[in-house]
Amino acid sequence: MSFSDKLSTRLMLLASKMANQRHLVAIRDSFIDIMPIIMVNSLFILMNALVFTNVSINKKWIDLTPLSDLSTMVNNGTMGFMSIFLTFLIGYRLATHYIGISKIEAKYFNPIHAGILSVALALIMFPLINTVTPVGTENSVEVAGAYMQTLTSSGGMFVGIIAALLGTELLMRICQNKKLRISMPDGVPPAVSDSFNSLIPEAIVIIIFAVTTFSFVKLTGMTIPDVVTQLISSPLQFAMQSPIGLFTVELFTQVFWFFGLHGQNIVSSVTSPPMLIAIQQNMDAFAAGLPIPNIVTNPWIGMYTLFGGTGAILPFLIAIFIGSKQKTIVKLVKLVYCQVFLIFLNL
Repeated sequence: MSFSDKLSTRLMLLASKMANQRHLVAIRDSFIDIMPIIMVNSLFILMNALVFTNVSINKKWIDLTPLSDLSTMVNNGTMGFMSIFLTFLIGYRLATHYIGISKIEAKYFNPIHAGILSVALALIMFPLINTVTPVGTENSVEVAGAYMQTLTSSGGMFVGIIAALLGTELLMRICQNKKLRISMPDGVPPAVSDSFNSLIPEAIVIIIFAVTTFSFVKLTGMTIPDVVTQLISSPLQFAMQSPIGLFTVELFTQVFWFFGLHGQNIVSSVTSPPMLIAIQQNMDAFAAGLPIPNIVTNPWIGMYTLFGGTGAILPFLIAIFIGSKQKTIVKLVKLVYCQVFLIFLNL
């Protein structure tokens, strides 16, 4: 084999492993699962910006300003709890993977318990005492017994991912110990049997996370979300907003496509969290009347790098159609346009 063939083979194996890596797949599929509610929320945000708060419409036709509260309600129920939804789905999908490869028997474990446990672990790591500034005042006060929406939305996303991945991995290993299962007599409903089989393993995982979180907060005086933001969230988001970071992401996307793998799906498991955080920050800034802080978001990437497909292939096809002198290539481009048109008609 030539050097290029050996390099191609090794890169293909590496790309294939990344595409099938269980943690990345669980994160990627979970983001796909919550995509419908994100799109619905985006529609209401757009309606709020173009219609409900439109000065021209409100002055000339009818005052639709009160309907802006409708957009707020939708945002609170969708993006406002995005981290919670995502945490549950990652734990559920990762546990489903282990059941699918027979690492744990389905009759002894229900993957729903992994999702519920993941949410519980994330909430354990979220602080319950927060400093807030009441509306209309300048003095800050401490509020206890309430979770901040900045954490349940996008701010706590990385904490949720960590809770789901580590918690589910630990749960799967403990559940494999048959001595920790509570046997129930025949005739007991499956839901009851599943709960008792998971009782001791879940209790052990919760105790581990609770004691670790408690010790860390008492020793350092910092919260888990603050540490995760400083070490993971902020650097990754900064990288995605920089030209070099964005170029690197798009380069890896093209490399995966070169080897026949869905590059966008593979890299989305890494890029989706900071991109959704960027969207949430833009929405918050817009609602507060402040300048939009982030340029690079998923819609921006879709417009400028995925226009017609990965690598902005549509302008390239147009250029070929106009300037190419090879009839075979022109016919191929026409065929692609026909396929795109048929897909559009089916939509």
